[in-house]
Amino acid sequence: MRRTIPKQRRLFTPLVEDALSEELVEIDELIRLHPEWEEWILEDLTNRRRGRARRGREGMGPDLVLRLQFLKHRLDVSLRKLSKIVNDSVGFREFLGLGVEDRAPKRSTMQDNLAKVRPETWGKILHSHVQSQELREFESGDKQRVDATVVKANIHPPSDSSLLWDGVRTLTRLMSQARQLFPEVEFEDRSKQAKRLQSKIYWARRKEQRRPAYEALLKEVRFVDTQAERVITSLETVRTRSVQDGVLRDALASELRRYRGLTARVIDQTERRVVRGETVPPGEKLYSIFEPETDMIVKTKNRPPEFGHKVTFTMGVHFVLDCVVERGNPADVTLAVRQVERQTALRGKAPEQVAFDGGYASAANLEAIKALGAERCAFSKGRGLTPVDMAGSRRTFGRLRNFRAGIEGKISWLKRDFGLGRCTWKSWPRFSSYVWSACFAANLSKLARLRLSATAAPAKRAA
Repeated sequence: MRRTIPKQRRLFTPLVEDALSEELVEIDELIRLHPEWEEWILEDLTNRRRGRARRGREGMGPDLVLRLQFLKHRLDVSLRKLSKIVNDSVGFREFLGLGVEDRAPKRSTMQDNLAKVRPETWGKILHSHVQSQELREFESGDKQRVDATVVKANIHPPSDSSLLWDGVRTLTRLMSQARQLFPEVEFEDRSKQAKRLQSKIYWARRKEQRRPAYEALLKEVRFVDTQAERVITSLETVRTRSVQDGVLRDALASELRRYRGLTARVIDQTERRVVRGETVPPGEKLYSIFEPETDMIVKTKNRPPEFGHKVTFTMGVHFVLDCVVERGNPADVTLAVRQVERQTALRGKAPEQVAFDGGYASAANLEAIKALGAERCAFSKGRGLTPVDMAGSRRTFGRLRNFRAGIEGKISWLKRDFGLGRCTWKSWPRFSSYVWSACFAANLSKLARLRLSATAAPAKRAA
């Protein structure tokens, strides 16, 4: 059973007079203006195609899930820390609709429920907010700017030796769990030997010292992989005493197969690069066995690569109007027209003015964007295009170029205050959900502060 209607607020609410409390009161009003957001989240929480559960323990309602996700990004904290903060804060409990007698949800409960909300739902909520009447009072959307950044994945800097060690320790851990549950399973623990070789590679000063250590480490990893195959075969023949034991056995076998496949990819790329001396293309490399979809993003030759996913933002004066989590590292020049097309489909018309970084510049892009209906389109670096061609005059081009530069500060704000510096959630769908929900939280927070400023301005003038 899941509560779908928020609890009625008490008549006497403890008030805390500070900027964040005033912002939360304003955000509470904004959320209540859009009950459809909770309806969309409820569909993901209950999966209505299977029917809604009418019995059992009461689950988290969609209103609570939406507000918890906002607080997670607004405070830029982990779910574990958020659970403690909610427990101790009267103001946050009031914002979430929790009374003094209500228990705050645990970290695991938050994680289970937030993981059920699909990235498409967060994208739908963001676009609904962008089109809302409240936001349009401060943002018409006629003037836009586009740029991309990298949101890092939660992985360590990859190297062949560290990835091989990750495979060994993960397969060994799973095989140890299998042996504890089922004494019939037998294997030899080779993690100490593998760790010693990995450390030897890490501290080696010359390539000639690393080569034999790599060959020895590959031998150990293959041995562990062979043992994992035998353990999987043993698990398939183990007789279980209960249904729960059968579920655990199947889950362990499935995890072993998954990590065996990922470890095999690491073995292959290490042999090609270290033993044969080949150059492995970036698209064929694996950068983490825990986040196998992580991309390597190289911006310039003078900057070190970043590991995560490229995200393209479309922003107006105040708000994030759209974002796309990219697969791989597509060139900026291939993304300019797509971003304007997405805005045209969302708003029903193209923006009047659009500003891009120099990497998006090309004559074909300028022609296509103006064909969509944009009156002025400026690239910070012309690459053969004159300011008059792009914006109609040098003065207008200068203003658009300066306007585009402001998106760098907006992106920095998203990374510093809303957790987009690094995504700590696993898998591609959850990474996308994290990015979309962070943009929504940033927009909601900015809109609340703009409304508070607009309300306070007449009072200040009167005073």
